Amino acid sequence: MRTYVRLGLLLAVFLGVALLARPNVGQAAFPGANGKIDFVSDRDGDWEIYVMNADGSGQVKLTNNLADDQSPAWSADGAKIAFWRDCAIYVMNADGSGQTNLTNDLLACDGQPAWSPDGSKIAFDSKEGGIPDATADIYVMDADGSNRTNLTNDPVTHDEGPAWSPDGSKIAFTNTGVDVMDADGGNRITRFGEGGIIGGAEWSPDGSKIAFANGGAPGPVIEIYVMDADGTNLQKLTSLGVRTAYPAWSPDGTKIAFDSDVDGDREIYVMDADGSDQTPLTDNEAQDGSPNWQRLAVPVGGLAELPDASGSAGRNYGALAALAAALGALGAGGWYARRRRRLG
Repeated sequence: MRTYVRLGLLLAVFLGVALLARPNVGQAAFPGANGKIDFVSDRDGDWEIYVMNADGSGQVKLTNNLADDQSPAWSADGAKIAFWRDCAIYVMNADGSGQTNLTNDLLACDGQPAWSPDGSKIAFDSKEGGIPDATADIYVMDADGSNRTNLTNDPVTHDEGPAWSPDGSKIAFTNTGVDVMDADGGNRITRFGEGGIIGGAEWSPDGSKIAFANGGAPGPVIEIYVMDADGTNLQKLTSLGVRTAYPAWSPDGTKIAFDSDVDGDREIYVMDADGSDQTPLTDNEAQDGSPNWQRLAVPVGGLAELPDASGSAGRNYGALAALAAALGALGAGGWYARRRRRLG
């Protein structure tokens, strides 16, 4: 039994090292198990927010009003959804209840919200002055709508569609290309800059890649591309010959949801992360678009998995979980299991 105790203590040391090496424990917004997909649809006559299972089943309407509701974005814990309505950012519970206006500012037109991985902030784009065709900037605010701050403050470019990196240190966004900056607005770098129609940039769950829509020269044909986070290794994932946009990685990194006009009206599709096996999730005569994937905790041997941006600490936790399971079979894994439950 002393051997098991020593193994348990050794396991505790390894767990402590993993915790110290792991930023934002339990707060990564993107990596995890695949939950539901929220999206927008005009099937009832105006744009509302819906949610469905990852296979397209169980479609449920979450909003119901005369305004247009757009750009739904899940919070880090999967409990809330941010969206925009009538040039304001709203937040609601995952079941559609508790709809709250965070940016009730008549002098600005706010849109395309994105939660930070730790759930404390929301990035969004805004056109000051409330003029729909004005130049947009990227802003960030606290999750309750306070401390609104302009991060790009650029009177020339039209910056929109912010997306946080999984570790919360960077924000990607689009204009005539794909730019990346520090979360405080510093060190802005263009990662893709061929011009044309650019939109829907999103980091992969491990932070190594960015997917986005690109139309090259302005025109009706837009396709989904992916590149390494440093701008290298550009790959075209779709060749549908129509407007195809708004890529959304699955939290486990194996799939990408997107919308496309390929069947004559806009539908939600899903494909493998390499562009193969493109499958429709919605099929109706309405317009469905802007999918966004809910993140759930990953079960590992019955314990909550908490992967981080690099995946290294997540792999450490996975290895530790496996070791704990083995020790548990010998009666020596109880401490680790209890520790994991407290972290989860």
